[in-house]
Amino acid sequence: MAKRKEVSELLESRRRFVYFVPAEGGYIEGRGYRPSVVFEHEPGHFPVGDWPYEGKPGTSAPWFWGHDYDKAVEMANEMNKRLGIDEREAAEIVASSMRVSGETRHGKR
Repeated sequence: MAKRKEVSELLESRRRFVYFVPAEGGYIEGRGYRPSVVFEHEPGHFPVGDWPYEGKPGTSAPWFWGHDYDKAVEMANEMNKRLGIDEREAAEIVASSMRVSGETRHGKR
């Protein structure tokens, strides 16, 4: 998983990002689907929050968007829409990340 510093650097770079719900590896038993953030042209994805969450200083609680994959994807689409990114643009951002994923450095796939 990416370090907070790396994520904050990506956010500061003003690179576009989207919320994404991985079909594989994104479901936590008893909790639901955990969304990730995908940055344009950055390999991998960054699950939101820390898991397992222990409440230690410097950690953040993960987000869970329910037990139904389709509804979790709808939530990601809604969050992306709030960022001004439609579904087509979101797919392009995810694809740009996948194209450079040969350099895997972050996240889980």
